[in-house]
Amino acid sequence: MKKLLSVLSLTILVLAGTITNAEEIADAHTVDFGSYEKNILTQQEIDAIVHMREEEKMARDLYRELSETTNSRVFVNIPVSEQRHMDAFSQLIGRYGLEDPVADESARGVFTDPFFTELYQELIAKGKKSNMDAFQVGAMVEDLNMANLIKYNSETDKEDLTLVYDTLLEQSKHHMSAFIRNLDKQGVTYTPEHITQEQLESAVSSGQKHMQEEAEEGGKMALEIEQELASEKNKEPSSLWQRIKYFFVNLFS
Repeated sequence: MKKLLSVLSLTILVLAGTITNAEEIADAHTVDFGSYEKNILTQQEIDAIVHMREEEKMARDLYRELSETTNSRVFVNIPVSEQRHMDAFSQLIGRYGLEDPVADESARGVFTDPFFTELYQELIAKGKKSNMDAFQVGAMVEDLNMANLIKYNSETDKEDLTLVYDTLLEQSKHHMSAFIRNLDKQGVTYTPEHITQEQLESAVSSGQKHMQEEAEEGGKMALEIEQELASEKNKEPSSLWQRIKYFFVNLFS
């Protein structure tokens, strides 16, 4: 039974991740501004939004490219989150009627700002050398991303902008934690260039906590399925969740 629960836990985590990714792709606008007021933005705030829109695209494009040369699920999963980050800044651009620097989201490695073009090419060349280099590149990108999210957040008092910066920073911490974890496995220590060592350690801790919470949630879901196996046997599945449970009923009966 313990082995069954372990298999169920792992499978549920994988399936949950797949389902979440599908939902994230389907729902481009991921930020709910609710009753937050639209404000008059300063030029500094506008420049920050435009800059971050392309920075998030660079991260997404880079990780997609590295997923083709690196045998790690990290570079398959994280680009989905980076797309969501892009969408968040796209939402802000639409909300305030700004000019979008991204003319074609599907054009990999194409940017309006030459800074991102040069950085992208530099990081791609490094990241394709080895898995270790790829993980280092990932950490470098999240290092820069976290620093800019913190910086731009400190320079605004607009609640809708702060919501985006806070939300994306938390997710960026999880990405950083994943890259650091993979570097640790190879005995490599990453030294941050843009954030402080304390901020790096906080990111790693946040990512570890997030993984633990997901694992615990997966275990609860697996136990729930195990308890319902008998009652679900021979029932026709009526939803995605029911089909998952139906699968295990037939697999283990």
